[in-house]
Amino acid sequence: MEAKDGLTLHLRGSFRVVGPDGSDRTPRGSKERGLLALLAFAPEHRRPRIWLQDKLWSDRAPEQAATSFRRALCNLRKDLGDDVGLLGSDRLNLWLEPPVTLERHVPLIGVSDVLEDLDVRDPEFEDWLREIRSVEDATAAPGGGGGTRTAPVVSIVSQSNSEGPEASFLSTYFTDSLASRLKALGDVEVRVRAPGGAPDKPPPLAQIEVDSMVDAGGWYVNLRSFAGARRQFLWSGRLHLPMNFQVIWEGPEMSAFIGRAVSATLERGATLQALPSYISLQLAARRLFTGRRDDLERADAEFEEAQHGDASGVALAWRAFARLTDALEFGRHDAQCADEAAGFADEALAQARHNPLVAALAAQVYMKLRGDHDYGHYLATVAVENCDQNPYALHAMSQAAMFRGDFVEGHRLAAWSRRAASSLPNAFCWDFQNALAALSLGRREEAERLVYASHVKAPAYRPALRYLCALSLLDGDRPRADRFAERLTRVEPGFTPQALTQPDYPIDTLRLVGLGGALADAIAP
Repeated sequence: MEAKDGLTLHLRGSFRVVGPDGSDRTPRGSKERGLLALLAFAPEHRRPRIWLQDKLWSDRAPEQAATSFRRALCNLRKDLGDDVGLLGSDRLNLWLEPPVTLERHVPLIGVSDVLEDLDVRDPEFEDWLREIRSVEDATAAPGGGGGTRTAPVVSIVSQSNSEGPEASFLSTYFTDSLASRLKALGDVEVRVRAPGGAPDKPPPLAQIEVDSMVDAGGWYVNLRSFAGARRQFLWSGRLHLPMNFQVIWEGPEMSAFIGRAVSATLERGATLQALPSYISLQLAARRLFTGRRDDLERADAEFEEAQHGDASGVALAWRAFARLTDALEFGRHDAQCADEAAGFADEALAQARHNPLVAALAAQVYMKLRGDHDYGHYLATVAVENCDQNPYALHAMSQAAMFRGDFVEGHRLAAWSRRAASSLPNAFCWDFQNALAALSLGRREEAERLVYASHVKAPAYRPALRYLCALSLLDGDRPRADRFAERLTRVEPGFTPQALTQPDYPIDTLRLVGLGGALADAIAP
């Protein structure tokens, strides 16, 4: 099928760009070909420039990536020649203008890969390409639904190797907790079956096998995960806890173990491309914690793209949290920022109120930007009730307790959530929250140790640098305070210790426990 008056992009087998006269217009550079491929599969064939740049130059510094992007775009326009008008652009976006024909069907589906010879050596592009190949093959194959997307399936096969009610109860409890964590990711169908049962058809995208037993006063769990019909090995791990139901029920160890299993299964699964929403949202969310504005803007662009997909509620909740980050990290305290955050949070809640991540992120927005601690506490409670092992839910509940003046409960929840979050790439945030909880109880030494642990894990994390500077001043260690202040100016230009005395500067816990005056005295010349 050839376009009469435009280009045809051949997307299965060798990637080719063919002109209306049959001439080969395929760009010479791999990045230029990759740029066209990204637009070909984009919704309405349109993507933000920053999104495209991240997919092709994710391993470069922002300035280098931007320069490379401009150079590749210039090369692509030259390669298109007379058809350059089919590549539309403005300051923020790129798109393909009609008439561009996409030819993606060939007789040998499953033999000829989508974009078979496209070798763009960037990890973000490779992840995107695996995702596209999975979706295209699923919809092009017989019975594939003709383009109708169904929720990806994750299968849990659970077996207890011990007899008795305790073993049966613990096996069920673990399986239910694992299923809840998976369901919280978004549009995922979770199936639980016993060993030897009828296998899932078609094969699940991931199968998680759980063996557990009770022996010699201990509970033992062995978990393995595999991908696809070929059972590609992804991850295995072991959990051992004393046979004490209070420790198992109330402790964070099982939750942390499940978090590691889920993260490793999804992120190592090279064939889990039909879970793009979870993977892309998690990768984007990490950028919110780098302390860099360009990362914040890039993450928000990806959340905006994802909010029209299968994980819309989660994407909207992250957009709300991005506004909260903008306010706390970059000093955007205007009413528009708060209104946008609340608007996104309300939309997310309307779609996915019972998702613990959505409720937890919305709770933080309302507590910190709206000052509505009662509604924030309600949302945090909803989050914990829907998954009492979710680290974000526990984190929100800890903050809600502290805003209500229950510092002992806030500290207990902070310690619990910190251990539950140990598998997350942004676990340093939980170190920091635990430090604030310790500070609220007057445990200065513990608080300083935890703040420093947060700083070591994420040297550019502004909240940790702010508190290290402030606590050093309170300790009378001006040289140490100056060192942290100097580091803070690298990510917060113009910072001086006097900023710590501003009533809207984000060191609320210090003021809450009555240290604001002492800090002002320590700063005064």
